Amino acid sequence: MSPQGNDEPWTRALRLFDRDLRRHGAADRTRRAYGGDIGRLATWAIRQDLAPGQI
Repeated sequence: MSPQGNDEPWTRALRLFDRDLRRHGAADRTRRAYGGDIGRLATWAIRQDLAPGQI
């Protein structure tokens, strides 16, 4: 899930998170599951006007 609105900090954070999961050898299905969960968190946080560092 991709967050909507002013999402640049969140987009960057989601990419970094996925990169870290890949670096640690996480399976594709695991990365997709985490990506969906974190994407929904990012969508909520953007609506609350929260940056990644505020969570």
